[in-house]
Order: sequence, then C-alpha cells, then structure tokens
Amino acid sequence: MVAKQEEGSNTVKIRMGLAAVALLVAVMVWLLASHTLDWVLSTGLAH
Repeated sequence: MVAKQEEGSNTVKIRMGLAAVALLVAVMVWLLASHTLDWVLSTGLAH
C-alpha cells in the first residue's frame, strides 16, 4: 500500500513538473513571438 501511494505521488509530481515546464516554455515562446512580431512590424514600418 505504501509503495503504491508513493508511486502515485511521484506520478503526480512528475505530471505537475511537466505541466510547469510546458507552461514556462509556452510563456517563453509567446514572449519571443510577440517581441519578434513587434520588431518585424516596427522595422517593416520604418522601411
């Protein structure tokens, strides 16, 4: 019983960790994309 409970909690921790990493990556990609889009628009309008 104890081993199964520990295994379950580890699975939850792993899933939470993956979710946190995925969220962090998504935020970084979104910020990078928005900055790139702003830069492209500003340089495009400048030229």
